[in-house]
This record gives sequence, structure tokens and C-alpha cells, in this order.
Amino acid sequence: MCIRDRVKARWVLQGFLDKQKDQQQTDSPTASRPGFRLACQYAANNEHDLYHIDLKTAFLQGEAYDTCRDIICQLPSEAGYPPYIAARLKRPAYGLNDAPRRWWNIIDKALRSYGMVPTRADRCFYVLHSDSRKRAVDKKSSGNNSQSEAKQLLKSYEKYLNMDLLDKAIDLLTDPIQGSPSKNHHVCGVLCLHVDDLFMSGDKEFLERVVQALRRDFQVGSEDKNDIMFVGQRIRWTKDSKGYTYIRVDQDLCIDELEEITLEKGLVDSTPCPPSLHTKYRSVLGQINWLQSRTQYPFCYAFSRCASCAAAPSIGDVKALNKLVRSIKLEPTDLHFWPLQGNLRIVGYPDAAYRNNSDSSSQRGQAIFLAEPRNEHQNSRGSLVEFESHKINRTTLSTTVSELYSLMKCFGTCQMLRGLWMDISSAHADVHIRTDANNLVTTASSTHLPEQKETIHMIQMLRKEACSGSIDDLAHVRTEVCLSDCLTKASAKATNIRLAVETSVLPDVDMHPSFRTLMQHKAFLHEWLQCYVGDYILFLGDHVLDASR
Repeated sequence: MCIRDRVKARWVLQGFLDKQKDQQQTDSPTASRPGFRLACQYAANNEHDLYHIDLKTAFLQGEAYDTCRDIICQLPSEAGYPPYIAARLKRPAYGLNDAPRRWWNIIDKALRSYGMVPTRADRCFYVLHSDSRKRAVDKKSSGNNSQSEAKQLLKSYEKYLNMDLLDKAIDLLTDPIQGSPSKNHHVCGVLCLHVDDLFMSGDKEFLERVVQALRRDFQVGSEDKNDIMFVGQRIRWTKDSKGYTYIRVDQDLCIDELEEITLEKGLVDSTPCPPSLHTKYRSVLGQINWLQSRTQYPFCYAFSRCASCAAAPSIGDVKALNKLVRSIKLEPTDLHFWPLQGNLRIVGYPDAAYRNNSDSSSQRGQAIFLAEPRNEHQNSRGSLVEFESHKINRTTLSTTVSELYSLMKCFGTCQMLRGLWMDISSAHADVHIRTDANNLVTTASSTHLPEQKETIHMIQMLRKEACSGSIDDLAHVRTEVCLSDCLTKASAKATNIRLAVETSVLPDVDMHPSFRTLMQHKAFLHEWLQCYVGDYILFLGDHVLDASR
């Protein structure tokens, strides 16, 4: 028998017979999609090698059971014991509902012991900082610099009032990096955990501390470098025609396994699917779901339309699904992560379509990029780190309400990405929103409240975030350069977003005046400072010195 013909066998317990199954903690986190993409971007920016490690028999190495958890099971006949012989498990086995959680407890504890720290936004995204001695030196020097800067700042305030110095002082008081585990630290490696699959990237120190420790403490099934497979995605360094290197992520192997559903001739589109055809429909839909959520961003809207019919599909729905399969196999897409420079920002493209679905519901979509700093003279460069298309699960009464709902959802995702990137790079990432709904941009700076009661709270929230500086830049763009337009409409083509991902160029993203919030203006402080400048300097000095310590 050839090696490739060998069959993998496991002893799987009937976990549904476990009387204690409802009393166990069963949640087991995995790395998020944005976390994985930001890890790829980190590797691309630093030109680090890519590593993948697959750990063997993960669930069997889970957290041991205590005296409060008794699992008594009958041994398999292949073991050679009589049927009246039973065994008590010391560790989890396959089939038990708490086995994934107990494995995660073990691997999480091990990674923390290696010095890795989980990020705040993703529990399965870990970062490794430099050695403790170097961190101590950096922290000490950073504190001295901050204290001296604060003293110099206060001394300057005694002579005159300068708005640039005021900006620096407020930045010290409202530190955007506050709470990040990577503050004043240098990240030398990142790791994404998906059950027993580990995707890593880092420098020499990271490899010596983490990779070698994993080889020592766990049974390693396979290892790959720079051309790896991670949860169905192929990740590798690639060169373009000009010799520039970037990280490419594709799912060509999974796409090759896609097959259309065979239909008999003469079936009417309105005919409901029989049970056997319904099962095939859901199976193919599950395959496409994995593809569209990972790399196949142009097909998110078409998948959403097919998924809405999954409860009771018709023959016409099956034909639409087959059409989607042909489109994916004909024009598959990849994710490209080019090296980006500077203090990066998060650029979000929200979009919505009003009552364009078959059930008269509205559709929302978003495409979020990690981009280089703003440049009004040329197109910015960026990488796609998050995208989705979903039906709005509420009744919207106008196009404005749909666009507003999509914008606030996009802003929430951008906030999560801001915190995640902050823990990776130790830098504050500005949030820039680009929408083709011009009325939302004007609404953010107006004082008029809408007549629809359902939008009042969202309008107030939008104005609060815009005025406080949480949204650093809010601007209107033309529909043709709104890269999320294809995620909400069947008539919109995905040419622009395909080109943006492949070339890393965001067209006309900064071709407009910069958005200025109240916090950025600070013009409202002028009159107040003229009257109370003395008291303000004393107040500012105390707080700056406290923050610098």
C-alpha cells in the first residue's frame, strides 16, 4: 500500500451520551480573518519569513480532567480487551464537546509562557516583544524623553500660547496607545492560532524563542516556510513583473474542488428543491462561504443572495448557485499584501443599497484597507484587510438610513482594526471613512435632527464620533471609486476593487480637502484660553507631568 493510500483512524467518543456535557465550557476561539490579514501585512512590511506549524493529536494533549469530571468509556474492540472492561479518561478525547476548549487552554498557557501576549481585539492573535532587558531600557529612555518634553512644553507655555504645542500637550493627556500591551515595546513576531494550526512570522529572536519551544513541548506534524498552507489558504512570497516582492494569499486548491449541482432538464425555476437537492445546495453553499469570507471578495454579494434562500431553495436558486460557482472558477481572486511605509491608517469604504433584495430588504457592504499616510498629490497605497456583504436585519425607510447604518457598522469594524494594529505596530492608526453618500458627510457637521426617529440615535452617534476625533477623516467620493459598491449591487462591477487589491493603489482616496473635527480645529478654545490662560497652564502642567511619569 502506498503512503498516500493510508487511512487515518481516530478513536472518537459518542459525546452526546456525556451526562456532564451541558455543564462544560465549550467555546474555543480561533484567529479572526482581519487578524490573519494584519499578520500578513506585518510580515510584508518587515520582510519576515512565513512559517506554518501543524501540531499532532491536539485534543489528546488538552487540559487534564479534575476530580469533578468523570468520563467512563468502553474501549474499542481493536484494543483486545473484553467488553466489560471500561476506562476512565485522564485527558480529553475526540468527540467530547469540551475537548477544543481544554486544548486551547493548554496552547494558550504555553504561548504565554514563551513571552507571547494576546492582543486585545483578538484572543488568538499573539505578539512577541523584544527581551525584557531591552524593553526596560526603552521604557526608561522613553519616560525621560517624555518628562523633558513636558518640561519644555510648560516652559514654552509661560512665554506664549502656540497651537502646535497645544496639540502636543493634548496628545500627551489623551494618549491613544494607552492600554496597548505593545506600548513602548518592539514587536519582533506575530502568531495566529487556529485550533492546531499556527501561522507565524518574525525575526531571528522570535524563531529562537517560539518555534524551538513549540518543537520541544508539542508533537509537530508538519512545518512549512514561505510557501505554506493555513486553513485552506496558500500564503507565499511572490515577485511581480518588475521584481517587487509581496505576499500573495489564494485558495486555488479549494476552488478546484468546487463542482456544480447536476440538474435534470425541463425543471421549472419555481419548483421547490427535493430533500436530496436541498442537501447538495447547502453543501456547495458552505464551500463558497469559506471562499468568499477569505479571498473571493467580488462574490460576497452574490453569495449573500444565495444564502438567503438556503432555508427553502427552488430550482432557480440552484441555477443561480451554479452560476456563482462558474464565476468563481472562471475569475478567482487573490489577496496581495505589499510592503507599506509610514504611519499607516485605516480606510473604510461603506456602502448600502435600499431594498434591492428579493424580500425587499436592504443590503450593506464594506471594504476596509490598511493604507499609507494621506497624500493629496498622488494615489495612496493600501492592502485589503476586511470585507463583507450582509443583509440589513432591520427595516430601513430610506436610502439615507441604509447608508447610515452601513457607515456606523464600518466604523465599528475600523475601531476594532485600529486597536488590533495598535497592538502590532505600537502606533496610532487614523480612521478615514470614504462614502458615496454625500448627505452623511454634511449631516456629520450639521445640527439639524432628522424626522425619522430610528435615525436620531445613529445621527447623534455619528456626530459624537466625528467631533471627538474618533473619525479622523470623513469624505465623499464618487460612486465609481467607492470600492465597496460591488458588495451591495449585482449591477456594479468589481473591476475597481480587483485593480486596487492587485496593484495596492487606492484611486482618488485623498483628492478632497481634509476633514477637520472640533478636536483638530480647537478653535473653540481660543476665547476661553484668553480669559483663563493662567489657570489653564497650571492645570495643563500638572496633568502633563503626571502623564509623563
